[in-house]
Amino acid sequence: MEQNRLNVRKRVSPDRVKELLGGIGHRRFRPLQKELIKDLEAEGFRSIALELYLRLAGWSHTGGTYVHASAEVRALCRELFGYELPERIGTFALKDFRYRTGAGLEKIVLEVFRYHARHLAKD
Repeated sequence: MEQNRLNVRKRVSPDRVKELLGGIGHRRFRPLQKELIKDLEAEGFRSIALELYLRLAGWSHTGGTYVHASAEVRALCRELFGYELPERIGTFALKDFRYRTGAGLEKIVLEVFRYHARHLAKD
């Protein structure tokens, strides 16, 4: 099965993305940070895997000791997509899907792609 990918903004700055990623200092974010860098660089900063998008959505809405990291992740999302990721799309809470892959994402793929296409910054 081909991996689902979402486009990033056309004029995204790879340097700015790396700077924002490097600024997220929470130790539990580091594994995701490495995956994001690897994924984005492999795609030339043109697209991101749906699975990573959903993990960013989960981090965007995490509270407690993660509040500072959540704000930094929201800034990263604004740079990548031109909008902050929502907590829910339609009836789906994105954090419920953040660790699923392949067939586990079938329920929400179309909803996420429609939402993303409507909100992706046109620049």
